Amino acid sequence: MTNMIASPMLMELPIAIQPSALKVLVVDDARVVRDRIVELLVESGLVGIIGLAVDVRSTLEAIEEAGPQVVILDIGLPGTLHLRNGLDVLRWIKQTRPYIYVVILTNLSDLAYREASKELGAYAFLDKSREFDQLLDIVKQLSNLVSQK
Repeated sequence: MTNMIASPMLMELPIAIQPSALKVLVVDDARVVRDRIVELLVESGLVGIIGLAVDVRSTLEAIEEAGPQVVILDIGLPGTLHLRNGLDVLRWIKQTRPYIYVVILTNLSDLAYREASKELGAYAFLDKSREFDQLLDIVKQLSNLVSQK
C-alpha cells in the first residue's frame, strides 16, 4: 500500500508501508534532522514513515490524516496561537489520542524540558546532540509494544 501525505507545510512522502510496519510521523523543522531520522529508521526495516511535518500545524494535520502509532517530535517548532511548540503538541496528543507514543528528540535538553515531557506523557526524551544513537533502540521497543497489542 502506498500512502502520500500532502498539505501546505507537510512534506510529501510517497512510501510503501508493510502492514506490520510501525507507523511513524517524524516532526522536525530542520530538514537535515528529518532526513537523518528517516534514513536511520527506514534502514531498520521495522518502520514505515507515514509523514514528515515541519511545524505545529502540519503535525496536527498529519496526525489526523495518517494516524501514526509513534510521533518523533522536536520541541522547538514554529507554532500557532494556541499551540506554541512541541510540548503543546505533546499535551494535545495525550489529551486527544493517548494511544500514540511520543518520543521527544530535541536540542532543548534542559532538565525542565525533560521533566515537562515526562509529565505530559512522552515515552522517551532524547537530546539530538548526545542521545541520537538511542533513537533506533527506542523505536524497536515501541515496535515490540505495538505488536503485542
